[in-house]
Formats: sequence, C-alpha cells, structure tokens
Amino acid sequence: MRYIQDRIHGLEKKLDLRLKGQSVLITGASKGIGLATAHAFAAEGCALHLAARNGDALAAARDALTRQYGVAVDIYPMDLGKSASLAELGERGASLPRPATRSARTEFRRRC
Repeated sequence: MRYIQDRIHGLEKKLDLRLKGQSVLITGASKGIGLATAHAFAAEGCALHLAARNGDALAAARDALTRQYGVAVDIYPMDLGKSASLAELGERGASLPRPATRSARTEFRRRC
C-alpha cells in the first residue's frame, strides 16, 4: 500500500491539471475512494464540498485536507439515500461554481 501511495503522490506532483480554484462536490467522501478523490482534487488546489453520512469522519477529513493542502472544505453530513437529503444537497449545490471544463479532462488524458 505504501508503494502505491508513493506512486500516486509522485504522479500528483508531476501533473498540473489546471484545476486550481475550481469547486468539486464529492459524495461518499468520509473514507475510501471518496476520501482519496478529495485528496487528489485538494492537491490540485480545488475547493472541496464533501458529503457523507458520517459527520465526525467528514469533520476529520475537512481538518486534515485543510491542514495538508490549505484549501477550503465545506462538509455536508447527510444520508443521500434519503430524497430530502438529496434535494437539500441539490439546492446547496445550485450555488456552486461550474465543474471543471472539458479542456482540463482532455489535458489529463493527453498527459497520461
């Protein structure tokens, strides 16, 4: 696992996806792939909006990401399996800036 993490961190330092200043909404962000995704976008300088059921884990993730990368992190502790929570997140998300452009995704593919 450490080898994989070292390789991922090395890749993060070599790529500049030109995402700095973009906002990213990540669901399931308190652990696993969601949390790893949050780290990857934070390393690119993105402001993060994290949603998951576990509020304590989200708060811990926010603190760690802010400390490590110096990015803004908002958290939304909610169960997105419930329609009301999904609607609430949608309302909050309507005011977020637009996601990364196609050109950033194209640049990523070109460099890999």
